[in-house]
Amino acid sequence: ALLTYLGKHPDVYTDQGREVHLLDNKHYKVFPKESRRYCQEWHCRNKPHGKREVIDRCAVLRLYRDIFEEKRFDDACIESNGLNGTAPLTWNRTCSEKERRGLAFFDKSPSYLLESHIVPQRMLCAFPNPKVVVVLRNPVDRAYSHFQHCVTKFSHKKGDNEKQLCKGRTFEEAVAMEISGLREAGLLVEGLSPSDEYEAWARDRLQEHHEPKSMLARSLYVIQLRQWFAVFRDHFGPEEFLNHFLILESERMHVDKQAAYNRTLDFVGLKRHNLPENEGFYHTGTYEPMSNATREMLEDFFRPFNQRLHKLLAPLGIDIDWARDVWNDEQIK
Repeated sequence: ALLTYLGKHPDVYTDQGREVHLLDNKHYKVFPKESRRYCQEWHCRNKPHGKREVIDRCAVLRLYRDIFEEKRFDDACIESNGLNGTAPLTWNRTCSEKERRGLAFFDKSPSYLLESHIVPQRMLCAFPNPKVVVVLRNPVDRAYSHFQHCVTKFSHKKGDNEKQLCKGRTFEEAVAMEISGLREAGLLVEGLSPSDEYEAWARDRLQEHHEPKSMLARSLYVIQLRQWFAVFRDHFGPEEFLNHFLILESERMHVDKQAAYNRTLDFVGLKRHNLPENEGFYHTGTYEPMSNATREMLEDFFRPFNQRLHKLLAPLGIDIDWARDVWNDEQIK
């Protein structure tokens, strides 16, 4: 919904419905020779726990340039102004062919948050000053919505991935399958160090047990954000790294969408803009409610992760209602 609202801003371009997936693409290290004229050097970046990855900034800029060309963005403007940021929701300053003025371009690829073992490092290698907007939804509701989306959109298609494996399974069966895989990867062990959790997460991302793809893993926000924060803290310093993140609660956006819209515009440096009074909500689905037993089981599963999320975010001045509630419940006990 937020991306749809942003698309109504006069100074914003969004590719509605399209997820670019540039920074988590498995072919990321394919370096086209012709990209060399768009930048001058290679970059590499330490991963947060001691590993290194070599990044070709030229290839990244070339691929983004191709996206802009495809939408008829002016090539000369792109070369002169550069590309300045990237996603889960991120923006790049460029020029449009028609109006010859600056536009903010948002790359909406939700899996960038999920692929926290590779994307933050790649992002910082390619873009020196990214702005990252993260929208967090109650993890139980997010997981169920993910499953229903998979069933509705992909169950009629063939393939070896998410599209095929959500076919013919109940939500409860899919949950049990993914929990088994998360346990096998070592992610459900209590008291993991950041380094051990990082390695377990990277292992988990390489497995093929999560189908529908990462239905539960995507809701383990604390693991993903802790890795993103570690990379940005190392890069920008402890006093500055949080200036590159805006973390919003999905449920609050439904209560006051204009407030969330304003916060996002302020964050990326765009002038405020009023949404139409009758502006509705987007990307909502209709399906049978989850059983009470399954909801209670998932609330128990996510409880320790949500408590850790509150512990991570609260000292930074970020308050997420459902994370705070489970934290408070635990303190009462």
